[in-house]
Amino acid sequence: MYQRVFLDKVSKENHFIEHPYFILFYGIVHSIAHHFHQLGHSEPIDFVFDTQMDQVKRVIQTWNDMQFFSDPAIRPLVVNPPIFRNDRTTLPLQAADLHAWWTHRMMTAYFNDQPMRRPPF
Repeated sequence: MYQRVFLDKVSKENHFIEHPYFILFYGIVHSIAHHFHQLGHSEPIDFVFDTQMDQVKRVIQTWNDMQFFSDPAIRPLVVNPPIFRNDRTTLPLQAADLHAWWTHRMMTAYFNDQPMRRPPF
């Protein structure tokens, strides 16, 4: 479905939309930066992502392309390139994985009309 919508829109200038990862990546970074901007935060945010060897190069390229598209109000918050760490040794990434797992579990139950277990935290 993604390719059907975007494939004919890919050009040299916007090559990054050829992969759905861009929309997710951009959405997460933009939402967080926008939220911090709304709170009055003005210092650059360090975005830390799990190291995925097949994605690091794409993420860096997308990050550079994203700088052009970012809202000028949040641009000062997203000037530092993302940081990549191993989720087996980086506690904040482990917490994010745990949160994502529970969110997935609860939403799967919800959409399948099954009882939802709440996380123990």
